[in-house]
Amino acid sequence: MAKRILYYVITAFSSAAKAAALIALCALVGISLTFPLWYFATSFPSLYTAVVLSVFAAYVVYKTARAIKKSTPKTVFCVALDIVIIAAGLAVAVSLVFAGARFIAIPVIILIPVLCIISSRLLKNG
Repeated sequence: MAKRILYYVITAFSSAAKAAALIALCALVGISLTFPLWYFATSFPSLYTAVVLSVFAAYVVYKTARAIKKSTPKTVFCVALDIVIIAAGLAVAVSLVFAGARFIAIPVIILIPVLCIISSRLLKNG
């Protein structure tokens, strides 16, 4: 009976020790990754911003190239056309707002998703 109780106590303490070791390891890894980044960001903020934006842009380009490689040319054309429609519509709406024609910009904003839907339906059926 005493051996069984001792076994349960040792098992409980070893599980607690494993959990404490895992917490300490996570804290150590977190500090070892966070401190150099924090020091770099506070010492050279403009360089840090440029590096982070470059890494993010490289990731976006990589994911976009991979998605284009996997998809069909028709899908790529449809997405590119949607991007052009959205960018042109927003550019026209912003220029209308800056020109003082705010109420005319509202139908332009409403027309953007309508044109995207029409173009995608035409390209799917055509």
